Amino acid sequence: MSPATSPEQIRALVRDMVFGTDAKAKQAQIREMAYANGLFFASIQNLYDAMGKKYGGFTVPAVNVRGFTFDFARAVFRSAMKNKVGPFVFEIARSEMGYTKQTPGEFAAAIIAGGLAEGYKGPVFIQCDHCQVNSKNYSENPEKETTAIKNLIKKRLMPVFITSISMLPLWLI
Repeated sequence: MSPATSPEQIRALVRDMVFGTDAKAKQAQIREMAYANGLFFASIQNLYDAMGKKYGGFTVPAVNVRGFTFDFARAVFRSAMKNKVGPFVFEIARSEMGYTKQTPGEFAAAIIAGGLAEGYKGPVFIQCDHCQVNSKNYSENPEKETTAIKNLIKKRLMPVFITSISMLPLWLI
């Protein structure tokens, strides 16, 4: 890792992203640094599909993160590298995004910054937990519930967070 991406400088960048101005620019800067150092967002769906065909009962541990996201992610990446573990998923629920005041972009950037600070290389799996259409809310106000999901997608949540497992078709409701 170059001096420009020391853990202390990454921490300062995350702090500026969370508490400063121009969060989106800081998020983009963190993503670019991560990509340049071998970290990238990936969907876990293809792994689930492949492993499901070959092995029954395969799963990947998912870790819910509600706060101290950067520090928490650093600890997870550090432990995963030390113990040479396989894939794992960071997740946050739709409701948690609200009460923790973390946008999808901030959450994802803080997670990947944690990996960057620890020298992790490879795919980073993030998903939204319970981001499907809420059947009760949908039955009460379909347009409002559908709009809420569409707004998450517009916030660039879809490419990183939502696997096909978490998106229930409306006809199932």
